[in-house]
Amino acid sequence: MKSILLLLMILAPAMSPVFGQKQLPASIQSYAVNWGYSVKQMFGAAGYDVPGPKASFELKPTIETRSEEARLDSTITYSGYDLNLPDSMPMFRNVYTYPVKGMQVVTESFYDFDHWMVLSRTALISDELGRLVNAFSQVYDDATGTYIPDSQLDIYPHENSLELVDSFFVSGWSVELNDWVRLLGVWNTIDGAGRVRESLSSNELFGIPLVFLDRYYYNNDGDLSGIESFNIDGEEEYPASRESYEYADHLLQSATTFTFDGIETFVPESKIAYTYTPFRKQELIKSFVIDFETFDWVLNHVLGYAYDDQERLKLKEEVTATEIGGWERHLNTYTYYQDEDLATDSGFSFNTQDEEWVLEDRTYYFYNGLTAYDPIDP
Repeated sequence: MKSILLLLMILAPAMSPVFGQKQLPASIQSYAVNWGYSVKQMFGAAGYDVPGPKASFELKPTIETRSEEARLDSTITYSGYDLNLPDSMPMFRNVYTYPVKGMQVVTESFYDFDHWMVLSRTALISDELGRLVNAFSQVYDDATGTYIPDSQLDIYPHENSLELVDSFFVSGWSVELNDWVRLLGVWNTIDGAGRVRESLSSNELFGIPLVFLDRYYYNNDGDLSGIESFNIDGEEEYPASRESYEYADHLLQSATTFTFDGIETFVPESKIAYTYTPFRKQELIKSFVIDFETFDWVLNHVLGYAYDDQERLKLKEEVTATEIGGWERHLNTYTYYQDEDLATDSGFSFNTQDEEWVLEDRTYYFYNGLTAYDPIDP
């Protein structure tokens, strides 16, 4: 649990404003940005958009494989394309197995000079509706040749809903106690219309729970219009932040975050603006922060998406402001095996001196009994 503790202790502001599918409560998003790798990938498998740097691969729970569907069995990532070496180098490999119906196990390995070194494995367990209800991650201890429990996610869906969740809990393994220790608990209140009205969150990392409350408000069209967040001390509620949302034809146009100044005023902090394709998929996402000297919005991050003729993502470009006033650009391009199943994911960086994109890494996906090398799983 030590790695999770260290990462969770680092707090950083973050926002994940698109509310529609599963959403982390606003109060804990600043904590989630620095959650451990295994926790992030488990939330990703459950359909949550976790803020901050993502895990390097996504886990997809598979309940039942039909013969006409492709079953992901392996991925492998190569790097070093930009180092002027004779060849690229293998870096990561993930092997997917399906021991029983409703379970998928992902084993992740790192290439260490001349052999694959197992890092971890994660088991995903889904219910009869295909909803992820438990994820369990272990890290491999090379010294003892065994897997050691690391983290666990338990999810309790709301009735028969594929999206709504009554509660979920994150636990870390304590070597000292030889048992699971709860790090986070979230309880949602859902109204008769299937809308989340309140989220009560308890961050129990430091022994004494830090308790937060988020209240959700909706406009006459049923779209989320705002979130008010509070710090809870006993029975007292203390304002912490607000988020407001604007829409056009049920498509989110902007999300603005305000923080409480501790006295009486909410001060604008950040804003995200969205544009869409004619087929209603996100095309451009611009993120801004407030400049308190000019009290104006300053652009600091841009995400752009392009799609193929089947409306599948084929290109994602990310532009991030640097501390010295410049911009860093990164590009991912995607090809497909069939339907939504990826064949390759290629990452590029932009060389400003030569004004060209430079290939850095590429991930290949293997299906239906094909794997990237035969795995040797302890």
